[in-house]
Amino acid sequence: APTARGFAVGAASAANPMPVGAASAANKPWQNPLQAAHHYATLINTPEARQRAAEAVALCRPPGSFTPVLCHRDPTAPNLVTTPDHRLVLLDWEYAGPDDPYFDLAVLIEHHQLPDRATRILLDSWSPPGEAAEPTQLDRARELYRRVAWLWEEAHRAISPLKHQKAD
Repeated sequence: APTARGFAVGAASAANPMPVGAASAANKPWQNPLQAAHHYATLINTPEARQRAAEAVALCRPPGSFTPVLCHRDPTAPNLVTTPDHRLVLLDWEYAGPDDPYFDLAVLIEHHQLPDRATRILLDSWSPPGEAAEPTQLDRARELYRRVAWLWEEAHRAISPLKHQKAD
């Protein structure tokens, strides 16, 4: 069964996995990165969007080539809170589901523009005892996130163009 890895979810951590069933059951069919890329490309409906979605597909690891774990899929600043005892807690689990364990790391690194040193520290501390992290898998997941994030931004521009117009 897929498990949580790397983040506190209640009492769960890398050392204390949590079953996927503990996550929100509100998953929509387009909430994993591959389905999100297709969904956003359909909304944008341009050749560039279709190309970015095709690149995202090529970057996804095929099912069976990794062990899915509970992923938040949106560990960005608005969804991160530090408790009084200095624990980092993730909020808003509506996009959570079993996925590639490197995807959440990619979102953290890319969205927050972590420098190389912080990325190395995060990757080293994220790996469970006795397991080595795979930097090439992280690089692949980062590329995937960049494409999905671009598609998300463009989809939002396509849906609400007035909100995204630059002031003259």
